[in-house]
Amino acid sequence: MERAEEGTLTYAVCEDDKEHFIRTVEAYESRQYCNSVHLKGEAIVENGKQNGEFRTGVREVFRLEMVAGFWHKG
Repeated sequence: MERAEEGTLTYAVCEDDKEHFIRTVEAYESRQYCNSVHLKGEAIVENGKQNGEFRTGVREVFRLEMVAGFWHKG
């Protein structure tokens, strides 16, 4: 099932065969959008219900912002 959020620029799900992890790469129109819409949305809530026991709790979050046409670690 495909779910689209209006403020999502890109979203990719990747499997890391060596470490046996599923990783995501996500980009949103703003940090405010990610925090107030995406993280509180139905898809995130349902994912937690379905996969909570399989999650490792490991999070590697890099927040980047577009500055003068380039990605900048903010």
